[in-house]
Amino acid sequence: MIQFHYFTWRADFMRMQGLPIGAAEKGTVRCCHVYSDLSTKELVAWGKEHSVPPGWLHYSRLAHFDLWGERLGLCPNVGVTHKEFVADVSRAIRIRRAGLS
Repeated sequence: MIQFHYFTWRADFMRMQGLPIGAAEKGTVRCCHVYSDLSTKELVAWGKEHSVPPGWLHYSRLAHFDLWGERLGLCPNVGVTHKEFVADVSRAIRIRRAGLS
């Protein structure tokens, strides 16, 4: 199932990373992790369906897209809690270490 986890990034950090945000953005920027608790294939399909470029996919501890700005409109207003997100990340790490993915 596709999941959504909201978080904030500091605008100055985003600029230092070369991420495209509005010049007027100050303070923090609301963002959303979009990930699948089932498979990366499901996430890639979601990205394709919503015109999110595959190059935006991060394969860190948990494969995910980071969305903000206009793309935040692709995310519902309610997402998983931070505790649920951490549990999903931990589960993904355990699966990868066990060689099940």
